[in-house]
Amino acid sequence: MEPRVVLITGCSTGIGRAATIYCAARGWRVIATARKIETIRDLQNARVDILELDVADEASRQRAVDDALKRAGRLDALVNNAAYSQAGPLAEVTLEEMRRQFETNVFGAFHLAQLVIPHMRAQRAGRIVTRNRGAFA
Repeated sequence: MEPRVVLITGCSTGIGRAATIYCAARGWRVIATARKIETIRDLQNARVDILELDVADEASRQRAVDDALKRAGRLDALVNNAAYSQAGPLAEVTLEEMRRQFETNVFGAFHLAQLVIPHMRAQRAGRIVTRNRGAFA
């Protein structure tokens, strides 16, 4: 039986990195992603593929899902982990900064789910887990 395949975003540190290690240790094939691929090169092994993914960029999201499917042939799970908090006084945070944060935390996760759902439906199985991050710190 082929191992289950999970695509995880934001694997440079924290929960994304821990989820990568956890899933790989349990026999899953993991496709770990990060905006800066050099931050996850150390995770690459027989059970972990790495991909560059900027969840704030639509073309990058599409490319990552396409590449993941080419490499693994299927996606059994998506873990939308990549996110960040915008720190600072409200009066000093620019609209551009807030838009970038929403593109990462909200629209990026939403669009990635939209991109994988057709494949999961075709498989008649799949799970999507999205880490909830508030818009304001």
